[in-house]
This record gives sequence, C-alpha cells and structure tokens, in this order.
Amino acid sequence: MSLSDSTYQQSEKNDVRVRVIAESVKALTVERSSSPVVTVETFQKTIGYCCRYLDEHCVVHAHDDVRPHVDSWLELHGSRVGVKKPSDLQVLFLAGPDPTNDLMAFRQHGIPFENIWAIESDKGTFAKAVSAAGQQGIRVKLHRGGLQSFFAVVPQQFDIVYFDATAPLFGGEPNTIQVIRELFLNQRLPP
Repeated sequence: MSLSDSTYQQSEKNDVRVRVIAESVKALTVERSSSPVVTVETFQKTIGYCCRYLDEHCVVHAHDDVRPHVDSWLELHGSRVGVKKPSDLQVLFLAGPDPTNDLMAFRQHGIPFENIWAIESDKGTFAKAVSAAGQQGIRVKLHRGGLQSFFAVVPQQFDIVYFDATAPLFGGEPNTIQVIRELFLNQRLPP
C-alpha cells in the first residue's frame, strides 16, 4: 500500500475534508453577514438599547448624536466584511506529501487553484507534493519553506487557512500553536 493510499485516501478523512471546506466556504460567502464577531444586526441592537437606556434613565437623547458614528462604523464594516463569492476566497494550507485531495476539494467548492498557496518545509515532502500535483496536472503555488520564510516573500492575507495537524494544540510535535501565532503576528487573516 502506498503512502497516498494509507494516509490520504481514507474515506473518513475525505468526508471530513469535504465537510470542513464546504462549511468554511459557506461561512465566508453565503453566510458572510452572520460570520463576523460583531454583526450589523447585533451592533444596531446594542446601539438602540444604549440610546433607549440613556433616554429613559439619564434623559440624554443620544440617538441623533451617535448617528454619524453608527454610519461610519457601518461603512467600515461593509468595506471590511463585504460580499465574497467562492472564487474570491484566498487559501493557505500546509501541503504534506499529497495535496491533491485538498486542492480538489477547494476547487469542488468554487475556489480556483490560482487562489491557493500551499507550503511545505520538508525538502523530501515538498518534492512528493510537487510530484503528486504534477501527476494530476494541477498547477499550484507551492512554497518550500516554513511560514516565516513564506510570509517574508508573500504579503497576502488569506480567508481560509487550512491547517491539518495531528498534534495537540498546545505542546507536542509539531508545535501547532506556532502556526497560529505566526498567522496573527503577521496579520494574515482579513478582518
């Protein structure tokens, strides 16, 4: 049994991969307005509550005074969150020796290969990844190196960072929290 058969073609892994990618794409496109930490609806309810409270308990009529600030926030929120189609999403993922299943799952959900970066730090694994993608006729942007070297040359933010790790989040090998740390330190996730 080849490496690909034993680790990348298991039906459970394929099912999970497809579900995770499908839900991620859906959350960032179809359900985008409900995905932010603070939605427009929640913001407006909170402002309304505060204005009613001030009016009722402090006899301060703040509604008109806060309107310009509310409008500014809504404009900023709209420009940062906006609307996206799957073909607008940018993806970063750790390649491993056979990135083809991941790549095909992203493509199946409307993300073109051109919007995907894969990285791999291990020289031998990188060579296997290039070979596996090439055998499938997939042209992908594959960086050989770690996140730090990647971020040094690719100043881009990513809507989806597909991080498939088997180690615990804190502790263990590989150091999984280091990946998350690098993403935040380098501001690689859009607002």
